Amino acid sequence: MPKSSIADQLNIFDYPSYEAIPSAKRTWITIKAKQRGKNPKMVHAGIKAAMAKRAVLKKTPKNSPTKKISNKKASKNKGNMYALSVKQWNPFVGCKYDCSYCKTSFQAQAKRQKQRCIRCYQYTPHTHPERLTASIPNTEADEFIFTCSSGDISFCPTPFLKKIVKRIQEEPQKTFLIQSKNPKTFERVDFPTNVILGVTLETNRDELYDCVSKAPKPSTRYRDFLKVRHPRKMVTIEPVIDFDLDVMVKWIKQIKPCMVWLGYDSRRNDLPEPSDEKFQNLHRELMKAGIKVKLKTVKG
Repeated sequence: MPKSSIADQLNIFDYPSYEAIPSAKRTWITIKAKQRGKNPKMVHAGIKAAMAKRAVLKKTPKNSPTKKISNKKASKNKGNMYALSVKQWNPFVGCKYDCSYCKTSFQAQAKRQKQRCIRCYQYTPHTHPERLTASIPNTEADEFIFTCSSGDISFCPTPFLKKIVKRIQEEPQKTFLIQSKNPKTFERVDFPTNVILGVTLETNRDELYDCVSKAPKPSTRYRDFLKVRHPRKMVTIEPVIDFDLDVMVKWIKQIKPCMVWLGYDSRRNDLPEPSDEKFQNLHRELMKAGIKVKLKTVKG
């Protein structure tokens, strides 16, 4: 059974606003956050944002655009990070960025591998040369093979990364996705045009990221990704963290991605999320700019 959020466990949403939470209850939020190994400031910020979002929803008419998007279901392909991924191919596994939300997703899935590979279980960066010859299914339209999905290739040795790219070059009729939170790593090798290079940009606010991950700050990722000369780029804004609308729209437009994935935190990690109104505005502005947006986990 999935662990309930701290807010649910303490019945925080029984109060009309964050300011109405009694001081004793706020102390318990801090205690629970520490018990779960989370940063209390991030937990409090996440709860405050969630309560503000609920207040907006209560005031929003049922037939409004925000309500329509918020009531959409998450991708029916629950075992896959992306609905368009027809296979998760992992010749390289592991990461050292220690993202807080990864512990309940990719790292949690890796725990199933204890009997097969102790390094997968520990999420330690390592290679699986035997998987280089694995069967690769066909892809159609926007579909792709999510390559090294259980890790970040910035920790993959360059000689082995070149072997992965060589295998991809042998399948020119199929599309592959390679994603990293450190787009500077893409400079190490030349990727063929049947590869989509992706980056995660959960927010534009660097100050919100200190307690989330050891990965390069969002502003650094944005600048480094702009420098990558590749015809097919993708941006993932999930789990979305509160942001500045004008800055995020500007960044995405400048990157010129072939598609953007947008969604909330599906694992309830108490992240400081934006309001549904701001989420909706980002979706609308990107669509107006002619950018293909794929909605992922959207709350109702």
